Amino acid sequence: MLTTVIGSYPERETMIVDAGALALSKDIGPVHIRPDCGFGVVCDLSLKPLAMKLVSLSQEHGIVHGPCVPVGTRLLIVPNHSCLTAAMFDRYVVIEGKRVVGSWRAVRGW
Repeated sequence: MLTTVIGSYPERETMIVDAGALALSKDIGPVHIRPDCGFGVVCDLSLKPLAMKLVSLSQEHGIVHGPCVPVGTRLLIVPNHSCLTAAMFDRYVVIEGKRVVGSWRAVRGW
């Protein structure tokens, strides 16, 4: 899920992103394996995991703890439960590397 940092508070090592529970689901992941896993894996645009943790979600915003980046920075968040994330959108943008290579429409009505 592509998201943008919309608030950055370096003194608290906290950021706000514009992706929340509607985009990512509130599935806290495999806490039986890793109790502190958070709500998804925060990555850079090349999908390299960052030393950040998505610790809280409201309906449309997320709170990330870790080394702060500037407002406007784009991040990728790999959600813990892709089914819930995919269900919220009517279209998916397909990327290969940094190129958009297609667009898929969701199939509804099963």
